[in-house]
Amino acid sequence: MKIFYALLVSIAVCGNVGFHLFEANAQCTASIAGNTTMCKGQTDTLIASGGATYSWSTGQTTTSIIISPTANTTYSVTATTGTCVATASIAVTVNPLPIANFNAPCVCFNNLTPFTDLSTGVVIWHWDFGDGNFSTQQSPAHTYNAPGTYTVTLVVSNNYGCTDTAIKNICVLPLPLLSVTVANASCTTCSNGSATATASGGNPPYTYSWSSGQSTQTASNLQPGSYIITITDSSGCAETSTVTVSSSSGINEIDFANSISISPNPSSGIFTLQSSVAIKSIEVYNVLGGRIYGKNSMTSSPCTIDLSAEPEGIYFMRVNTEKGIMSKKMIVIK
Repeated sequence: MKIFYALLVSIAVCGNVGFHLFEANAQCTASIAGNTTMCKGQTDTLIASGGATYSWSTGQTTTSIIISPTANTTYSVTATTGTCVATASIAVTVNPLPIANFNAPCVCFNNLTPFTDLSTGVVIWHWDFGDGNFSTQQSPAHTYNAPGTYTVTLVVSNNYGCTDTAIKNICVLPLPLLSVTVANASCTTCSNGSATATASGGNPPYTYSWSSGQSTQTASNLQPGSYIITITDSSGCAETSTVTVSSSSGINEIDFANSISISPNPSSGIFTLQSSVAIKSIEVYNVLGGRIYGKNSMTSSPCTIDLSAEPEGIYFMRVNTEKGIMSKKMIVIK
């Protein structure tokens, strides 16, 4: 916009009055729009206004500039319109970033994974455990539902709202698998039973530890009773099982002149026992020596023995009679 001023000049001698028009520059301004605080490493855009052309302290001549200062910085711009020149400045404060860091050990499956926060300058924590679960604790512990490798993300914030992120892979180790085969002792006081542990999975090789004190894959010279076996793989992951060594005496087939019969045999699970001698007690054992059926006395014959809830297999009936103990082999087929 042009503004004109008139200068009135009176010349006393001649009595004439003259006018002179001259042009004056209108007042011009410059301003900068942008954030005055930001986090280190962030970018922002400063926008100048008020002029036709601009010259920034950074050397740029565009209307806007992109900044990413690493320390507190003052930016200035000179706005020019014709012969009108104006200057503006903005001070930008750069806030420090927090530093995100953590560690977590590899653990065996079914154990807690402890996470230790090693971050600095932090007031807020957000954990993503990589399995759909989260936490806002500083140093949480988490249990994974399956072995494997998980990508864990920690995002931290400081008092200024600045953030940093740490990403690491953590491992949950598989447990070894354990199976045991048992050879029963030949009598209740015999020490000739044995148990053999078979390990697989995990990270071989394996070590063996029996509650009998033996540290070999096979524990030998065992009396009837319960024993605990623990196998440990090279990663330190362990699996434990309890096994029972029974006595095989009394389950060998004996026949007292057919004084006791069992039918049908094989059966789908329902057996009929007939006896010509008085029976004091009846017990049925599975092949591992586990007692699955018991009856203290049989006052009349025949007697029904129901094993229909048991799986297919071989069972042994032990009958204590007035004439001694006898056994019968029973077969369940479904």
